[in-house]
Amino acid sequence: MSDSLIPLQPVSVAQVDSDLQMIELWLHSEGRRSERTREEYRRDIARFEEQMAPRGGFRSVTVQMLIDYQKTIQHFSASTQARYIASVKSLLAFGHKIGYLAIDVGQVVSLPIIENKLSERILSEEDLFRILALEVNPRNLLLLKVFYVSAGRVSETVALQWRNLQSRESGGQVTFFGKGGKTRVVLIPEKVWSEIQSLGLHPDDDPVFKSQKGSQLSKSQAWRIVRAAAVRAGIARSVSPHWFRHAHISHALDNGAPMNLVKETAGHSSLQTTSRYAHARPNESSSSYLKIK
Repeated sequence: MSDSLIPLQPVSVAQVDSDLQMIELWLHSEGRRSERTREEYRRDIARFEEQMAPRGGFRSVTVQMLIDYQKTIQHFSASTQARYIASVKSLLAFGHKIGYLAIDVGQVVSLPIIENKLSERILSEEDLFRILALEVNPRNLLLLKVFYVSAGRVSETVALQWRNLQSRESGGQVTFFGKGGKTRVVLIPEKVWSEIQSLGLHPDDDPVFKSQKGSQLSKSQAWRIVRAAAVRAGIARSVSPHWFRHAHISHALDNGAPMNLVKETAGHSSLQTTSRYAHARPNESSSSYLKIK
């Protein structure tokens, strides 16, 4: 989460006369936030207001108040603490930016250090290919392969419709409409693309991955498919669909894919995010660096 959010339109303090207005402007300031994300931010801010009850609203928030708030949430994990504090810091920075708050008191408060456990959630190539080799259900196998070669998030992948897929001279491509309203195109290797094409012709608005009832496969169903496949392969860890995304990024970097290319394929907002995996035009895609069989 960014500590400084830029509004869609210039906002003057004359347009903001209450904390509520400031919060609503902040929640919509990026323009691409989903309603679900806005609700999470609302709850974060409501938690701060409930715990600290600043008598003069956000204009009365002090550095000491933020420090005291950090103490009240110490029983949460470091990542949860960081999110709660980051939400408040982001709002305070926004309020100061538009002139509603005289100073940004959140600047002097640091986020808790989060232990990087990413390496614990990266499947080795050996484990990944064992999972694929032992999956006998054709739909499920194809879903697992698409998770891996596309680095797609579970919500993006289960939402794929046939209109989001296009053939190329070699292989094909999928268009994801992902996190933050961003669109990205990822190339699909020829072998996996041929397996997708073997499903035959479908109406453009049909889901690529269907449930037994013919509707779009749900995220929870995708999770169950992945969990069962991992257990079948003898992997004791609680594997989720996102582990296939982690595997794509890590394996592609290990096999020599340029970091900037992996960043674009994964839809990361910055190279800093992608660099965490470096151990720890769609004419190019990091999927071409994978050893998919």
